[in-house]
Amino acid sequence: MNGGITSSKAGLAVLVLGLCFFLAVRFAFLGTIVLDRSIPIEPDDSYGYILKAAQIDDCFLQRCPALADLREQTTAPSDDPPTANSRYREYHRTLFQFHPLHSLILYILHKTGLSWEGAYAATQVVGMVLLGCAAAYFMFAVWGAGGAGIALTILALTLFAKHGLHTVVPSNLTTGLALAPCGPPCLPAGGIRP
Repeated sequence: MNGGITSSKAGLAVLVLGLCFFLAVRFAFLGTIVLDRSIPIEPDDSYGYILKAAQIDDCFLQRCPALADLREQTTAPSDDPPTANSRYREYHRTLFQFHPLHSLILYILHKTGLSWEGAYAATQVVGMVLLGCAAAYFMFAVWGAGGAGIALTILALTLFAKHGLHTVVPSNLTTGLALAPCGPPCLPAGGIRP
């Protein structure tokens, strides 16, 4: 019995260290970008996300005159491939996608007095904590504390090409929210893994 307590304490220590390492690496990565420049990370995408948050006040349902005019321009057919591609890209960024949770977080942070860029940076921090904790909980439920800590350490050093966990975008925020409720069904009948 005493060996089980010792191993569970050691496993929890590995989990806490793994989570701290994961967050430290991710914050170091974000910090090198966020603190060294005045524009947000991935500006072409981030300003699209900021645009969606700004629409909450004046054009939540996207039925305002400006967006109606933009919709007309971006959906007009074109025989010129570069023009058609450009119109599709702008339609996709300004009208097609909508991510209310991410937009609401940005909007609330902006309303506290932060600039849109500052609110976006804060969303990166909050989202990374949510993602790290949700991933830790899910992996804890699947592999136990020690396995989750080791997995988080490896995950901290992994960059996924093109779309990874190193920046918080709406899909990563959704992944974090989805991982947390997936944990309990993976737990054994007693509720705790050794």
